[in-house]
Amino acid sequence: MDALTEVLHDLRLSGSSYCRTELSSPWGLEIPAHDAASFHVIVSGCAWLRAGGEPILLELTFTARVPGYQINEITTEPASPVDQVLLSPAKGVYCWLDDYSRQGRYSPDYSTSNELQPGQPVTIKLPLNALYRFDEAGRYSVHVVTSRTSSGDFLHAKPAGPLASNDVSFDIAPMDDTDESAEAEHLESLIRSARDLRGRRPAT
Repeated sequence: MDALTEVLHDLRLSGSSYCRTELSSPWGLEIPAHDAASFHVIVSGCAWLRAGGEPILLELTFTARVPGYQINEITTEPASPVDQVLLSPAKGVYCWLDDYSRQGRYSPDYSTSNELQPGQPVTIKLPLNALYRFDEAGRYSVHVVTSRTSSGDFLHAKPAGPLASNDVSFDIAPMDDTDESAEAEHLESLIRSARDLRGRRPAT
């Protein structure tokens, strides 16, 4: 029996709340963190499960040497095609954003452009694991081609052309038994310290 199964086996749950949902494609659900245990069952169809946790963040930093440039700081979920995040190698990686969007990524019909001031960098953070799922351990490289910048004032802005970032390399390592046990113990402590749905502390 693995560590997480042992935690679930030992739980003494009290209180319950049920919800039944019928969804048509494309669909998605986000379950925020809360002080209760949640269990989900799909009775027909299929879905991808994306676990929460610490995201792999890419930081794009934009700097202007002279005035006259604008930067679009809007980020969306799912990510719009204003940023093309290119990952290599492709083996061992699944692009669930392409699957979710069916190769037709959503582009918002709004934007917020702010002037890039010389000497005042602007940083935009992109969660890499909102785009890709890593199925194999190994070393990967990523760079971004972005169309966030424009030149001229807000009313007469023109695209400044796509900009390419530098390559960044990183390692994906599998979770070993020690890390898995530590994570299971952490989850158990959170569950046991949380209030049940009736506002009472669970028995220890």
